[in-house]
Amino acid sequence: MSNTVINEIKLDIFADYFQLYLKDENAEGDLSKMWTQEAIERLLAITDGTIGVGTVRNMDVPVIIKIFTTEPPLLADGEDVIAQINECDIEVSSGKIVIAGCTDLFARCRKN
Repeated sequence: MSNTVINEIKLDIFADYFQLYLKDENAEGDLSKMWTQEAIERLLAITDGTIGVGTVRNMDVPVIIKIFTTEPPLLADGEDVIAQINECDIEVSSGKIVIAGCTDLFARCRKN
């Protein structure tokens, strides 16, 4: 099977408190105890149905999310520059992911 992008989402999100969320629409998503020192250093906190992505800016940040049919290849030299890669899984039982800053009202956020 060829590796193709089946969905690509480009957003600018206000990363209040230096973080943004990717969350199953129905998940509780409480990350308050998940931001350990290790999570802060990795810029990644995880709980059931929710991924917290740390940022280095407390302002609007560009976000690009790509969903592939299979595991994507690493970028070759000369392509986009990536400073850090984290890998994790998320179970999306609702069929929709909310992408939002941590202080956004999830009911008003984009769902994909």
